Amino acid sequence: MNKREYKRWSDIDRNKLIDLVKQNISSTGRIYWDIVTSHFENRTILQCKNYYQNLVKPQLGQDPHAKHIINIQKWALSETIRLTFLIIQYGPDLCKIQVFFKIELQKNC
Repeated sequence: MNKREYKRWSDIDRNKLIDLVKQNISSTGRIYWDIVTSHFENRTILQCKNYYQNLVKPQLGQDPHAKHIINIQKWALSETIRLTFLIIQYGPDLCKIQVFFKIELQKNC
């Protein structure tokens, strides 16, 4: 595929990208795009990075069905990175995660 050709992202590829980003992020929040992109035959690093940063990441905080993801757009970068790693470590259990923050993430914990 020519780098300039556009191929629409499928739901399968979108979910695959989200999983790969979760698996290939450093403790400082750096995403290893070369590793992520190696799992996509017809995508460049720039295509994967732009799609994730501009479309996927903003939507994650707005998905009412993703109970384990909260709106992180108003958070500082350090808090966002911290939350991401805690979700990876503890899963979607906000009761376990909220002890690491000064705010309440979920009621009835």
